[in-house]
Amino acid sequence: MSAVEQFNQAVFLIINANHNPEMWMLNLARFLAHYASYAIPIVLLYAWLYGERPARVHVAMAYLTVLLAMGMNLLIAYLWFHPRPFMLGLGTNFMKHAPDASFPSDHMTTASAVAWVYVLARQKVLRVFFALLALAVGWARIYLGVHFPLDIMGSMGVALCAACIVKALWPK
Repeated sequence: MSAVEQFNQAVFLIINANHNPEMWMLNLARFLAHYASYAIPIVLLYAWLYGERPARVHVAMAYLTVLLAMGMNLLIAYLWFHPRPFMLGLGTNFMKHAPDASFPSDHMTTASAVAWVYVLARQKVLRVFFALLALAVGWARIYLGVHFPLDIMGSMGVALCAACIVKALWPK
């Protein structure tokens, strides 16, 4: 096992829930892992309906960035399979999930893609909201045992690449 994989697994075991976690922490993680992502389309819809033209441009960029990033995820997962922690018998798993590729995380890629659009656009309130939401989703998925830390970090990188591509190709 490589040093990077050893580091990845060691950090995973620090963040992952123990065998008998506090119920409030487990419920918080489940909520963040399952339902926090629903805030993304709700906030974007609100921005589209009630925002001015620049707000609508950012919403369109966010959706295009998510589509591009998810396409990149499909390609990465097809070319390189990395097992999920529970597939290796590592840590504890508190969330049912298919035994498919863990890298990169689709949930984290989606949340990060939207966050990067608003970070790159220097939107003060929404960049903080979406960045915190993405970090919370990433933490929850590690805590519940379905992703490694490098899955989350890789997702952030994929999302940043997609956001930069969309921004570079967007008509001025």
